Amino acid sequence: MSMKFYCCPFAGAGASVYRSWTPPGDAEIEIRPVQLAGREEQFGLPPHEDVAAAAAHALGQIRRTAAVGEEIVLFGHSSGAAVAFETARAIAASGEFRLAGLVVSGAPDPVTPLDLGLRGLEGEEFVAAVERLIGYAHPALAQPELREILLPPLRADLLAREAYLAPAGTRLPVPVLAVRGADDPLVSRADLAGWERITSESFDVAELPGEHMYFLPDPGALLDLLATRFAVTAREGAR
Repeated sequence: MSMKFYCCPFAGAGASVYRSWTPPGDAEIEIRPVQLAGREEQFGLPPHEDVAAAAAHALGQIRRTAAVGEEIVLFGHSSGAAVAFETARAIAASGEFRLAGLVVSGAPDPVTPLDLGLRGLEGEEFVAAVERLIGYAHPALAQPELREILLPPLRADLLAREAYLAPAGTRLPVPVLAVRGADDPLVSRADLAGWERITSESFDVAELPGEHMYFLPDPGALLDLLATRFAVTAREGAR
């Protein structure tokens, strides 16, 4: 029995960022990309302006592809980590699925206020600030016609994350693994350590080669890590 990993994309990205992911051949994990509103096949839907709404949208997709009581893992990178966390919070409250783990990548914890310095910025100024912030220049943002498509979900995701704070005292009964690129200039190991405050279960930090978008050139190291960490859980779930 494979463990389903529901993967929430980073700001402005769609589910396609995960669709090419191929776990190691013997890995008992299955990648399930989450599609947020306002991008790709859901382009016609307005992007969510708060994290709770994005999480509710993600949970709807999980409900369509996971059986009640099934054991799953949630993954989110950067702003997607907050969406994954809020989705985990909703699942923990409802009890409809069993959470084997929450994997948060390249993201500070959701209990510390976050100021990205993006409010009030428009056009070129906003794009330049985002590229400085994430250390990555998306080629499509240089094309005016594509920028008009990409900017609304990018802005919505980032401002939603900036405004989000987890409810005080939140402690999820879910093991948490926090991951970062070892050379990430935006998210430090100390930033990841803050995620320990939101779990009553085990917590661990892992570093992989690369910067903030460490898995974009090659997700192999991350997939190996996930397969190793959750292989035993997947086998136990099959019993």
